[in-house]
Amino acid sequence: MITFTRCKYNCITQHFLDLLLMKHAFFVFFLCISAIKLLHGQVADNFSDTNLVDNPIWSGDLDKFKVANGELQLFDENAGSSNEAVLFLTAPTSIVAPTSWVFKIRQEFSPSASNFSRIYLAADDSQLANAQMAYYIQIGGISGSEDAVELYRVDAGGERTILISGAAGAVAAAHTIQVRVNRSVDGLWTLEVDYQGGDNYQLEGSQTDITYDLLNYFGIYCRYSSTRSDKIFFDNILIDPIIADETAPLFQSLEIISKDSLRVVFNEALDLESATRVFNYTIDNGIGTPQTASLGGENANEVLLRLQNPLRNLETYQLSIAGVRDIAGNSLSTTVLVPFEFLETVSPDPGDLMITELMINPNGVAGLPRAEYIELYNRSNKVLDLTGVGIASGGSPKLLTTAQLRPGAYLLLVNANDADEFSSFGNIEAVPSLPTLSNNGDEVELISAAGRNMQFLQYNTSWYEDSEARNGGFALERLSLAQPENCPGNWRASQDPRGGTPGALNSIDGLPPEMDPPFVKLAFLQGRQQLKVAFNEPLSALMESPDIYVISPAIDVLNARLSGPSEDTVTLDLEEPIEDGVLYTLSIQQVEDCLINFSDTVQTVSFAIPETYGPGEVLINEVLFDAQSGGRDFVEVVNVSDKVISLKGMLIRNTFKISGSIETEVAADILLLPNQIMALTDDPLDVQNRYLPPSEANITETDLPTLEASEGNVSLLLNNQVIDAFDYSDDLHNPLLETEKGVSLERLSLMVATQSTDNWTSAAQSVGFATPGYTNSQNIGVLNPGQEVFSLEQETFSPDSDGNEDLLILNYQTDQVGYLANVRVYDAMGRLVKNLARSNGLASEGLITWDGTNEEGAKARIGIYVIWVELFTPDGDKTIEKIPCVLAGRL
Repeated sequence: MITFTRCKYNCITQHFLDLLLMKHAFFVFFLCISAIKLLHGQVADNFSDTNLVDNPIWSGDLDKFKVANGELQLFDENAGSSNEAVLFLTAPTSIVAPTSWVFKIRQEFSPSASNFSRIYLAADDSQLANAQMAYYIQIGGISGSEDAVELYRVDAGGERTILISGAAGAVAAAHTIQVRVNRSVDGLWTLEVDYQGGDNYQLEGSQTDITYDLLNYFGIYCRYSSTRSDKIFFDNILIDPIIADETAPLFQSLEIISKDSLRVVFNEALDLESATRVFNYTIDNGIGTPQTASLGGENANEVLLRLQNPLRNLETYQLSIAGVRDIAGNSLSTTVLVPFEFLETVSPDPGDLMITELMINPNGVAGLPRAEYIELYNRSNKVLDLTGVGIASGGSPKLLTTAQLRPGAYLLLVNANDADEFSSFGNIEAVPSLPTLSNNGDEVELISAAGRNMQFLQYNTSWYEDSEARNGGFALERLSLAQPENCPGNWRASQDPRGGTPGALNSIDGLPPEMDPPFVKLAFLQGRQQLKVAFNEPLSALMESPDIYVISPAIDVLNARLSGPSEDTVTLDLEEPIEDGVLYTLSIQQVEDCLINFSDTVQTVSFAIPETYGPGEVLINEVLFDAQSGGRDFVEVVNVSDKVISLKGMLIRNTFKISGSIETEVAADILLLPNQIMALTDDPLDVQNRYLPPSEANITETDLPTLEASEGNVSLLLNNQVIDAFDYSDDLHNPLLETEKGVSLERLSLMVATQSTDNWTSAAQSVGFATPGYTNSQNIGVLNPGQEVFSLEQETFSPDSDGNEDLLILNYQTDQVGYLANVRVYDAMGRLVKNLARSNGLASEGLITWDGTNEEGAKARIGIYVIWVELFTPDGDKTIEKIPCVLAGRL
């Protein structure tokens, strides 16, 4: 057997020469590992040493091995149920020369997944299991009959690839084998094994692989249980040749551990004296030389620097390295300059990280990718660590993995499938299954790694304040970082031509915010001692002061608190219960919205305990059944009784439908005062933003059945009684309209039957083609026929949809039922223009209208016309009336 000897550069001791002459057939020329400069040669060990600790070659878990009977034996006296042991030596090998590795191994057990061994032929890390570049032989450890001798390659992340697999089951039982691996300069690997432990090898396979060239470490790795802790033996290890190291160490990386410690990594093991000399390292910008420099444990290629002066956050430095040598004595020839920036990261606090932009309905038309995104902004002066921060939209949060976000920087959250399309927009985080953002409105929540809510945003499409943008392709951008996130006035549609500004300053930044104060919409009771007051927008904390609420007849307000998802409702707790049959008035002395828009004008709203109502006491007053693209329908009702009515529990039904959404129920306790008008829709903000009603308009949220665009029915029912019903049709629209989409039908008179087709016409263009929640643009009030059966509301009309005398309205009032009438329109030359009624049966009162068109549906000429009325009494008498009128218009 042979022992290894340390020697100086270019020196081979006589003892070593004597060993070469020994009769053992396993001979070697050993390269001195600790020399100043390594020689070309071999490394071999047949373990003639009796004490492994005194052997200068091996490092690692020396206490878990021993040399006995000329063999290296695993000998772990403190083994538990699952153990690992490693021995390694520095033995650089390279593809520049043909290389052989030989070793003998004896395992006195059947290998398993918990008991096997590996020989690392070449590795980049002395901690073999951590290697990112390596080749190794594994002996067994697969499963029973499959156990074999296998050659693997290890890549970054510990991924491994099998190159050659020997005979299956060849090492399934206890065994003594000798293995030889050869690699040519062309990268051809061959695996040979003698399963009797001698040198009568048989070829197991070959494979070409040139992935890695120079690797520095050779080693033994054992995995074992307590019963196998002394059952693995090694002998006759040969590595031929090893490569002389004539190259200076190379700087590989710098790791910032903390503000006062750095780790410097080189490509090879370093000389201890030069690596730990503090004056070989200098950091500029006031830091200076480190306090200490030490090698990083068993990784002799790492230097840990402890600094005298701490690094400062967000500052850039330069580390200078000079005079460092490797273990072969090769020294850095020039000073290495390593620039780096120190970033001290912290977890975000509420207010540090903000949502500043949302793409909720992408269509790619304006120029951005057709994909949703959420933009985050670091508002703080800190470097934020976003690891573990969650983004949610009504479900479980999706966790971010981005480690750092600098002050004033943006981060774009996109779906992982869309990441490539956003690569040019700066910092992006590809989130698997990014929460989907509803086009009609949704909530988005930022949750800290500790589970705290950092931002809760509840948006809807009215925030766009732009009917075109809300249809898609444009992002919602935040106007001001200083204003609350849930204020509608703090968000608008992007004004960027591309449709948004992902990863950059918002296009609306610096524009003035919305400045209108809020107004009260309605009040309704929750029991007898709690009142809810709804406003048109989210409110400020000022509205939680009970002193600003005064009730008449007098009842004190004990508490006031914001409620509702958007904090647009105030809940008032009353000192005393309200009484039946009393109409109360709530006066609000001050109002302030979430943007601190303030008004000290007293606002009032009435409320009372609601009374029961029946047919004819609530009437349908306006219907929008063919909304604009992306818009919402509405049904408007009016209380024509002298009662305070609650609409809660009222059914809204489309009797023309037999499937789908046929019927809905009003769930909210919506109070309707005498003569009060109320528009019902599933999206009040949409209706408000499209038709811009005055502040006194009453629009409230409730589900509606599907209203078909051409014809249908709206019926109001309570306790199985029909309160009112209207069969609508697009034929009731003014025929002169260019389009009927987005135009409501308005009721002309509350005195005329709902189902009278003459009692409906299109809303005027002058009011935007709808009047949700306030007086109709086409409204004739109380009928006034005078002494004749028929009379005109006005003698002149101008059918131009301006809301002013757009229809010629012929009122009638009879003294008994049974009248019939023919009504025709003639021009000044006596030519028939339009038949308005053919033997129409007349009610006791009603109206007949002319929209200014002729029989062909075209607009009649400006001029004087005669309404010719042929009236038949119930007794069979006939009278004829001729009533002149003027069709006016611009010349």
